[in-house]
Amino acid sequence: GIVQIGHVQLETGYTFTYRDRDGVQTQTHNAPELLLRVPLINDRLEVQVGTSGYVWSSSDSGSGSESVEGFSDMTVGLRLKILDQDRWIPRLAIQGSTTVGLGSSDISNRDLEPLVKLIWSYDLGDGWGIYGNLGAAYATTAGQRFLQGQAGVCLTYTINDKWSVFTEYYVFGPNAKGTDAAHYVDGGGAYLLTPRIQLDARIGFGLSQQANNFFTGVGISFLF
Repeated sequence: GIVQIGHVQLETGYTFTYRDRDGVQTQTHNAPELLLRVPLINDRLEVQVGTSGYVWSSSDSGSGSESVEGFSDMTVGLRLKILDQDRWIPRLAIQGSTTVGLGSSDISNRDLEPLVKLIWSYDLGDGWGIYGNLGAAYATTAGQRFLQGQAGVCLTYTINDKWSVFTEYYVFGPNAKGTDAAHYVDGGGAYLLTPRIQLDARIGFGLSQQANNFFTGVGISFLF
């Protein structure tokens, strides 16, 4: 969707991630996650500015522990609606964004990492909906560039005027340069506290060796 002209939407959150791979256990916290969405053309175009916030990460390999912290990178981008849903044709939008290389050296790649996505959604009726995206990022691993594919699909159900739930599958491939893909599944729900304030929560799991084992998070969004 596109935020309506005359309004601004701010989405915030916190995420905890746990990873246990190759004998190293890592716990990561990041907050506040921020995404500011400002419309430029009504129901057509919006600009987005976001960040994962401040990151605290600690790792334990059994023979020692290490902690890093710092600011994650900022992203800027545009979302353009192409089509509305029409019979069997889904609602379509395209989104382009990039990091700007302003994060802390221990956390951010400190480089431009452009990303383009085709986003689609389809109202199935009776409260059910499905949406997804297909994208490509020009990412970096230790300063080395690689092309990363991204895709996801999500099933949603609106229970009533206040509550909605979702379940989702998504993949990053390769997860880093020279690695296999990372596959994930997650689910959660949202509660409309007021017509302009929404709470949400999610929990997810990695399905492959490259993925993190577990993550969970909460958020709150404001429409001004």
